[in-house]
Amino acid sequence: MSKCIVGIDPGGTIGMAVFYGKIFSGGYEFSTIEEVLDLLGQIAPDQVVCEDYILSGRPGQAIQGKVAVKQIGVLEHFCREREINLAMQSPSLLQYGLKHLSRINTGTSKHIASAAAHAVVWGVKNHDAT
Repeated sequence: MSKCIVGIDPGGTIGMAVFYGKIFSGGYEFSTIEEVLDLLGQIAPDQVVCEDYILSGRPGQAIQGKVAVKQIGVLEHFCREREINLAMQSPSLLQYGLKHLSRINTGTSKHIASAAAHAVVWGVKNHDAT
């Protein structure tokens, strides 16, 4: 059976992309981390790949940054408790991942596309899944 790889894009709107092997199974947008955890609990992925959040001094990022950092902390705890592999990836890898997404229809959501791009980058780096 193919591994289940989930990409997550944290923030005000949380994007999630689910892959089984190289097959894109679906994309989701959530407004709370609890919704993300509910779905993760249902699908029990083998690997979660999350965009790391880099704090910067740019105006307007303070509130958004706090939200993303809290979401990542909750996600880390959830994965650790359930022994789900979690990889954090730099936002700088997003453009590389988006270039590889042309063959995958993730719809119009930039949050889902970002989540999918991180799963794809992880798969390429690990010669696995996507």
